[in-house]
Amino acid sequence: MLPPKIDATAECKMDVQGKVIVITGAAQGLGRKMAEILAGQGADLALVDLDHTKLQETVRLCSRGKVKGFPADVTDEPAVETLFRRIHGDFGVVDGLINNAGVTSDALLVKTANGKVQRKMS
Repeated sequence: MLPPKIDATAECKMDVQGKVIVITGAAQGLGRKMAEILAGQGADLALVDLDHTKLQETVRLCSRGKVKGFPADVTDEPAVETLFRRIHGDFGVVDGLINNAGVTSDALLVKTANGKVQRKMS
């Protein structure tokens, strides 16, 4: 027997009205759904994803409050540093981060060669 369906919007008890939330992996799937729910509850959203086209669709779906899309590669540490400087410039203090971006591969999150990091998720 399957568990009863849960209304995610009814289960969220946090007051996010006017809070700045960054969501990585926001262009589709869970990231998009979390963005829609938080936007509906009045959060200000900085949405991050590699897929600019789908990211803009998420921004459109969440247009009820202050929302902005930031195309970025979260596996690139200097790009992430630049990203958060831009977010801070547009929104000020970040109140929360939903680190939802994923890397699809059958490898380790940190890859080394000759004792040096070659690839990592920033």
